[in-house]
Amino acid sequence: MDSGPRQHEDDAAWQAALDWVMAQHESPEDASLREALAAWLAESPAHRAAYEEARRVWLLTGFVPPMDASDDEAGREDTPASPPPSHAGRR
Repeated sequence: MDSGPRQHEDDAAWQAALDWVMAQHESPEDASLREALAAWLAESPAHRAAYEEARRVWLLTGFVPPMDASDDEAGREDTPASPPPSHAGRR
């Protein structure tokens, strides 16, 4: 596994991208948030790539159906219907 400086930069970009996606979800009408996101995206192609991937992951997790009551009664853990909390999407 590569743990050089580039890997750490990619991990930081990925985590920041997840945080941006979550912030947008929580405050979709916030103009200052949109401006700050645009500035962050312009800083690096790695930021844009991480952000696009984080958006795809966010959208995909929204399509996971919640478990029904019969699954719960079978002793399975409940699966949250909302997107995962921050820091859960690390690679």
